[in-house]
Amino acid sequence: MTFDAFKEEVARRAGEAGAEAFELYSVRNKTMEVAAHEGEVDTFSSDQDFAVNLRLLAGGRMGYATTQVLSPEEASWLVESALDSARATQNADIDEICAPAEGFAAQTDGLSEPEALYSQLQRQVLTAERACLAADRRIASVSDAQAAWGGGTRAIYNSRGLDLSDETCYAVGVIGPTAKEGGRSYNEYEVTSAPDPSALDLPSAAQKAVEATLSFIGSEPADTGRYAVALAPEVACDLLGTFSGVFSGLSAVKGLSLLKGREGEAVAAPVLTLRDDPFCMEAILHRRFDDQGVPTFGKDLIEKGVLKTLLHNRKTAALLGAETTANAYKAGASAPLGVTPTNLYFTPSDRSRAQLLAEMGEGVFITNVKGLHAGANPTTGDFSLEAKGYLVTGGQLGRPVSGITVAGNFYQLLKDVRGLADDLAFDAPGGAGQIGSPTIWVDGLSVSGR
Repeated sequence: MTFDAFKEEVARRAGEAGAEAFELYSVRNKTMEVAAHEGEVDTFSSDQDFAVNLRLLAGGRMGYATTQVLSPEEASWLVESALDSARATQNADIDEICAPAEGFAAQTDGLSEPEALYSQLQRQVLTAERACLAADRRIASVSDAQAAWGGGTRAIYNSRGLDLSDETCYAVGVIGPTAKEGGRSYNEYEVTSAPDPSALDLPSAAQKAVEATLSFIGSEPADTGRYAVALAPEVACDLLGTFSGVFSGLSAVKGLSLLKGREGEAVAAPVLTLRDDPFCMEAILHRRFDDQGVPTFGKDLIEKGVLKTLLHNRKTAALLGAETTANAYKAGASAPLGVTPTNLYFTPSDRSRAQLLAEMGEGVFITNVKGLHAGANPTTGDFSLEAKGYLVTGGQLGRPVSGITVAGNFYQLLKDVRGLADDLAFDAPGGAGQIGSPTIWVDGLSVSGR
C-alpha cells in the first residue's frame, strides 16, 4: 500500500470514528557505512527504518499511535489505538493541529539511493587510508577510516489541509592517522562532509589529518595562566553545539536558559552575530518547513551583540508571548515535539585567520577539545575541557601544546569575543541541520597546563 493511499484510508476511518482532527507524521531513513582497516573493508552496515505517527483529537483530548506497516488493517488499528489513547489521557494540554501557511506547498518525489553507493564509499575509505600511510614514515597506522551516507524523507499530512514532504541527503567521512615518534603516539582526526558520496573528498581530508597529526609531535603543555584564545572553527562549532540549548524557547519554558526574557538586551560583544538559516548555502542540509508544517526562514538570534529572539515552535512561542521561528523538531516519528536549530552559525567577517591572529598577537590557538559531555554544563554555561593547539607568538602560530585544560563560561565567552575570521565551516550534518563558525578570537580564557 502506498503512503498516499494509506493517508486516504486513515482520513476515512478517522472521519467515520468522529475524530475532530488528526495529523500523520512519517519518517523514512536510510544509512550505509563503510570502514577500512589495513587495506580492507572491515565494517559494513546498511539500514533503513520507517514509521508513521498519528495524532488524533477526540473529545478535546489528543491520542497517539505509531506503526511501521502500511495496510488498510493497520490504518484501522492506528485510528482505534489513537482513540483509545485519547480516551485514556488525563492531560488536556495539546499541540495544535494547524492549517498550512497560505500559498505554501513543499513536495518531493521521495528518497532515492545514489547509484554504486557502496563502491563509492569503499573507494573513499581505502584511498584515504593508503594516502595516510604513504604520506610519512612516522604514520604507523590509521585508527579510523570511515565513510557514511545518510538520507531521509519526512512528511506531514493532516485534516486541516496540510500535505508536505521533503528529503535530506548527505555523506560524511572520518579519517584518523596515528604517528609514533620518540616513544609517544599522536593522533588527529579530520571530518569532512558533502551533499552526496560523489562530492566527498576523504583523501584530501587524509592529507590534512596527517599534517595536523605530525604537527603535534613533541608537543608539551603550556604554562598555566589566562590567555587570549582563538578557537578554530571545529572547536567553536563544538562549543556552540553543546550550548545551543540556551537559545531554545523550550529550555526557557523549563527554566534552563539564562537568556529567558532578555530579548532586546546586549548579551554578546558587538562584533558577534548568531544566525539560524535553513537555506544557508555553505551548509549541506536545507529544511523548507519545520515539524509543525511552518515554512522555515533565516533569522538572527543575536544581531551585533543584541539578543533578538530565541528559537520557538508554536507552543513555546505562545507560552512566552513570542512568534514561532519555525524551529519545531521531532527526533523521530513518535518523539515529543521540541525545538532545535536548523543551520546555526556565527556569521564570519571579511578578514583572514592570519589577520585575526596577527591582531591577537599573543595567546593560544585551540584546535581540539574533548570531554564536552562531562566537562560542560548546558544550563550554567560553565565548561572545563581537555584541549590542544598552538601557542600564538608575535601574531604567528608557534609551538604545539597538548595536555592542557581550557575553562570558561559560554555566556561570558559571547561577551568577550574580540573578532571573527572569514573561514566559516560547518560540522557534520545531524538533526535538522548543522552548526557552523569561523575562527573566533576570545579575550581571556583560563588555561591549565604546567
